[in-house]
Amino acid sequence: MKYKMTINNFILASIVFCFPIILADVYFRDDIPRAIYSFIGLSKLGRPIADFTYSIITGFNPGVDISPLPLILSSVILAIISFLLSKKVFQCTGIFGLLVSTPIISSPFFLQNLSYKYDNLPMTLSVLFSTMPFFINRDNKLKFYLLSTILLIMALCSYQTAINIYFCLIFVTSIIYFQNNNFSFKAIIEQINFFAPLLSAIVIYKLIILNLFIDSQGMGRSSLANINNIINNIIKFNDDIIQLVKSDILYLIIPIILIVFFNSICNLYKNKNHFFLSIAIFLISIILSYLSIGGISILLDEGIAGPRSYMSFGIFLSLIFYLSIKTNSNTLKYLSISFIILLISFMYSYSYAYGNALKTQRNYEMVIVNNLFNRLSEINHDNKKKVFISGSIKTPKLTDSIYYMNSSMRRLNPLSEWSTRFIVSSYDLNVDWSWGEYEEMKNSSRNGEYDLVYKNNNYTIYKTKDGNLFVIF
Repeated sequence: MKYKMTINNFILASIVFCFPIILADVYFRDDIPRAIYSFIGLSKLGRPIADFTYSIITGFNPGVDISPLPLILSSVILAIISFLLSKKVFQCTGIFGLLVSTPIISSPFFLQNLSYKYDNLPMTLSVLFSTMPFFINRDNKLKFYLLSTILLIMALCSYQTAINIYFCLIFVTSIIYFQNNNFSFKAIIEQINFFAPLLSAIVIYKLIILNLFIDSQGMGRSSLANINNIINNIIKFNDDIIQLVKSDILYLIIPIILIVFFNSICNLYKNKNHFFLSIAIFLISIILSYLSIGGISILLDEGIAGPRSYMSFGIFLSLIFYLSIKTNSNTLKYLSISFIILLISFMYSYSYAYGNALKTQRNYEMVIVNNLFNRLSEINHDNKKKVFISGSIKTPKLTDSIYYMNSSMRRLNPLSEWSTRFIVSSYDLNVDWSWGEYEEMKNSSRNGEYDLVYKNNNYTIYKTKDGNLFVIF
């Protein structure tokens, strides 16, 4: 009996992958001030559709926490994207279609995007908008150009780095085409046509949307990097990928990559007249599709914001899976399928480990913050003194033991001073939210200029010269 691939299979796979984040139920980083002060504020970062999306699903009360509804909707949207890509782009059916496109659902890096209660839905919609041009019939060139441009503007207005997905898919579709068809210059021109709506969308977004919505903070994030910073961004992005794969799964990835190159050479050799040119195009496309994982962030002065920027990683991995089973050898095909199943199992295990890491880290943080709140309430009973916080709450041993599974998991939930300030301020303490590390105050405390009020293994409280409180973790 043949396996029939349906959308329900993808929805189930997606919900199972997202379930650990639902179970963890953690206010993730930026979520805390949004929940406290009932605001989203993503329009100021050039993302007006992100604000609009959340306003619609909350009855135009954008700061209301309605989780896990956005995450459930995101998981369904991811399933739809994966299902359509398997049919329209990879053109795989049955179990092959499910295996090839599962990484689009289960990318370890996308877990950080899904962790934001207020932001996961706009980020997922941006993925949908970036992939939809590849589902449009291209017979009518003008219609394709206009619709694709509109969709890409919508993607940029939802989450800018999703544009990397469109960029990646240009090269993915090129590779797939030349694997399945004879080489032709007409086909190359057809693929180049994909760049027209991309460039148009970027120009319109920069000239209109940024000028209408973005503030100085957002404008600073959109400035282009110099060549040295671009190189550093590439190195950082490459290090993040290596950190993910340098564990035991490397023994699965290496044979898959070898099979990919063997299969690709065999498939391209059928066109002997343009064999070397086909190989060159294949290698360039592979390299560019890999670089698209870092994508636009590589070119910006702000650099890689975090794993959430690697939105096309799942697409790239799906390409690798597709190329590994694109063979006439049943032995190689089923060997690849075995490796793919093991890698998918790892990605799902990674999700559940990450969910537990989120939960154990936050449970530990709340114990420390409860203790700090009680101590500060005794010292600052009228809550009039300003509380300045430096440093971050450390990672507990229980969470560290989870991170041993894969060190890249730490990058998904990094420790940061401003995040610690958000957590402490959620107790309605008079916490200063100024951006920075308070170096001058730290130096004053080290030099004995501040009075020591309280100290334990987790934090130290000082009284500043003007009577405020300075907490160092």
